[in-house]
Amino acid sequence: NSRPVTVKADDLRSTLLVSNGFFAVYKWEITGKVDFEKTADYSLFSVLAGQGQLTVDGKNYPIQKGSHFILPSDVEAWTLEGQGLELIVSHP
Repeated sequence: NSRPVTVKADDLRSTLLVSNGFFAVYKWEITGKVDFEKTADYSLFSVLAGQGQLTVDGKNYPIQKGSHFILPSDVEAWTLEGQGLELIVSHP
C-alpha cells in the first residue's frame, strides 16, 4: 500500500510514510506531551519543525528544527513534548 496511513491519538499524529520488512518511516506531529515505550531495537529521529524537549531517564534534552538523534536499544521509555513539533522517525 503506497498511501500514507495516519493515526491520531491525544497529542500525537503519526503518519506511516513507508514500510517494508526491514524498516518503517513515520512522520510524527506533536502538540503537547507524549509518552512512548520501546517497540524496536533502536529509533532514529530528525526534527523537521518546531522545538521542544526529549526526556529520557529523568533528563531533559532540548530539541529543535535541525536536531537529529538516536535512541539506542537500552532506552526503554521516553517523552517528547512540544508545540508544532514535527519529526521523521524510523526504526527496524
